[in-house]
Amino acid sequence: MTWESVATEALKLEPRERAAVAESLLLSLPEPHQDEIGEELIKSWQKRGSELAEGRVQELPAEQVLAQIRSRLGSFGWTRPVGKAGKLSSQEEAIFA
Repeated sequence: MTWESVATEALKLEPRERAAVAESLLLSLPEPHQDEIGEELIKSWQKRGSELAEGRVQELPAEQVLAQIRSRLGSFGWTRPVGKAGKLSSQEEAIFA
């Protein structure tokens, strides 16, 4: 099993479930990595996960979020990247499709 296959499957989950998986993975990391990420970022992710779990924020479909990202990047003249050996991973393909 690769991280790409795990990520592909995880992206099929509902937003609340993805938030729970993300939080679980983040909390499983050793302390030194948490220092690299920064406590503020960790707190932000935990807060967002709680807001989703409690229904305090609206969930958006991934397709809508990716369309917004593509639109914003395009407004800056940003173009699709070229991955290793000219090939994108399946996650990159999903983002830049």
